[in-house]
Amino acid sequence: MQAGLRLARWEWFRLHHRGSFLLLASLAIAVPLLSLVVRAMQLAGWLPLLGGSGYFGAAAGSLLILSPILAIVLSSFTHASDLQTGSCRTLTARGASRESVIAAKSLVAAALLLGFHLLVLAAAAIFAGASGPHFAGWQDGTVSVLASWMVSLLYLALGIALSHWRQSASFTLGVGLSIVFAEAIFYPLANALGALENWPVAEATAWTLWGIAQGLRGDSSILSAAWSIPVSIGYIAALAILAVAAFRKFDLQAGGE
Repeated sequence: MQAGLRLARWEWFRLHHRGSFLLLASLAIAVPLLSLVVRAMQLAGWLPLLGGSGYFGAAAGSLLILSPILAIVLSSFTHASDLQTGSCRTLTARGASRESVIAAKSLVAAALLLGFHLLVLAAAAIFAGASGPHFAGWQDGTVSVLASWMVSLLYLALGIALSHWRQSASFTLGVGLSIVFAEAIFYPLANALGALENWPVAEATAWTLWGIAQGLRGDSSILSAAWSIPVSIGYIAALAILAVAAFRKFDLQAGGE
């Protein structure tokens, strides 16, 4: 346990000293803050109000788009990049077990995603508190933000599995982000076509990653959040088992390989 915590602290020390990670963190924080500023301008009458449910709805909406992308990119930083550059091989050569290495990296990534979601939630609360009348909807907004964190864990597990499959940051980013963007385009189109032709598209896709994510967010008529939570945990566990199996099976690259 202590060895795993030391590895997690070391992982965080290495991560937050990387310029690329600091750039990612800055961009990730800037997007929800920008959505909150836009919502403030809308509520003040400076911009047309195009629907929404106050600041918490704006925060949840930005996380809806950002969380899967951030999870995939973070998995490439914490897992794929270190596998590709030989850092994981160095850690195991110093006596750390492969299981403790993957657990420590996953713990840091999951904690960072949680911290990011809580930071966005706190920012929404500050905006709402400053504006007084627009604090309505905070319960639903809080649930939506926490649901987005669960969704991010789902895609983090996917990114970790991809990282250990090929030990390549470019592969993890390319395949992972392609899946995220393909889902965002394909599933809404398929559902719209299914509604027109009376095809059971929603039922057929309810058990995919996209369908589980929709259930967690409360946007699915097939799966409620109560069912989606254990199913998503099952998906995360299955992807984690695949990642650990690949980590045990494949030789670790040295730097420059």
